[in-house]
Amino acid sequence: MGGLTSREGDIYSYGILILEMITRKRPTDDLFGDGMSLHSYCKMVLPENLEEILDFRLLEQINRKSQKIRGDQNIDCNMLDCLVSFTKVGVACSVEVPVQRMKVEDVVTELHAIKARLHARNQIDPQQKAKNN
Repeated sequence: MGGLTSREGDIYSYGILILEMITRKRPTDDLFGDGMSLHSYCKMVLPENLEEILDFRLLEQINRKSQKIRGDQNIDCNMLDCLVSFTKVGVACSVEVPVQRMKVEDVVTELHAIKARLHARNQIDPQQKAKNN
């Protein structure tokens, strides 16, 4: 990135951080090289096959929370949709060409939208809550 700080450089770093959290992989892992990067690794599975690259500990945590909140056995579609959206933000922020990266304002807007979907997901209908207790 050249040593100088810039908004575009910060966005790139943020995108890579998101992808690291989702996959539990680092850009320097042996998996990457010969044209494959953390960015391309994540981009190639979106949106249909995100579960293939998700950190298994993250999946376990999500499944446990889903069972506790809703009694579901598997990751629900809304949660997976939010993870896909979050990963898309990471991919859009880590595009190689700086002017093609997602803008800060758009990142914030998208993250707020994801958060709103997650909060809506966690609102349990009173009948479902009574069934779980």
